[in-house]
This record gives sequence, structure tokens and C-alpha cells, in this order.
Amino acid sequence: MVTDGHDQIEKPLKAFLHTVNQYGQAPVQLLATDKPADDRDFYFRTIPTLKDTQDILDGLSPSVPQVDDLPICDVHSSRFKICYTTQDINPNVDSARNLLSALPKSHRIISLDAEWDTKKDTRGMVNWQGTVAVIQLSYRLQVGGEVCALVLHVHGKKQLPLRLAALLADPTYFYRTMYCK
Repeated sequence: MVTDGHDQIEKPLKAFLHTVNQYGQAPVQLLATDKPADDRDFYFRTIPTLKDTQDILDGLSPSVPQVDDLPICDVHSSRFKICYTTQDINPNVDSARNLLSALPKSHRIISLDAEWDTKKDTRGMVNWQGTVAVIQLSYRLQVGGEVCALVLHVHGKKQLPLRLAALLADPTYFYRTMYCK
């Protein structure tokens, strides 16, 4: 469901949860959002079973650093690379992957962000969404070190570049949300 704010979704969510309960369906355990840091507290408060599921999932990975407050980082212009073509994306993704693979497994953390086009009607409601246009991967080369970032333009590609798809499918990397300005 696309909304501009929590106030637009709270009433429909409560109605949905009432229906789920009324018909004896299993409680909601998973939810996807494009802004996990902004939405976390709202959804945990509105759908308490999500917090229970998150606690279980967090307990399955004790070696992953636990972060209650998402770190804010500055990326110096010398530490990020913008890639437009598959021929540019693949070697830069491989380079980042090789650098991260030198870290202990519990520190192979990549921040992932994606952007895409939307069109809104006159009421401000989204009535069309495009496919992912830009993917940003941010990472630290050492614990507490400077943040590096790759900004990958994938708009118009029929599929993700192979090396990017391989990285995203690799279970030895952990994906976290991190705000970079």
C-alpha cells in the first residue's frame, strides 16, 4: 500500500487486523516497507506481533552487530562512485565485494537503498510506480571506518547486472539500513 504518512494507513491497518482476528487467521508476522527506520516504531506499536517476529529473527543471528539506533554517516565525495553502465557496475561491485570479504564475517555489512519513479494524481496519491532506477550500496571497510558508497543506475535494464545480483544473493553479507547524507 502506498501512502504519504502513517496517519493515512493507521485506520485501514486497524480494520485489517480486526478482520484477521475476527476470522481467526494467523497474526501478521512479516511486513515490508521502503523506510524501515522511519516506520519501525509505528508498525511495532500498531502490529505488536511484528515485534515478536523481529525478536525471534534477531535471536537467530547473535553474531550480527545489533543496532538500536541507525547510524548517520557522511560520505565524502572521494568515497563514492556513480556507475551508469553494466560494464562499470560489475567491476565496482566486485571490488567492493573483495574488500568486504577481507573483513570478519560479522562485519560484512552493506547498507542498501533503492529509488524509483512514481506519479501522483491531483490529490497527491501515487497512481503509478516504475521499476527500480537507482540502487545505492554503502559499506565500511573497517569497524567505525569511513563509509564508501556505490550509486548504481539500473534504470531501463531488463535485469540486474550479474555481479550485483550475485552480491545481493550472497548470504555472507548482512544488509542494514543506514542513512547517508
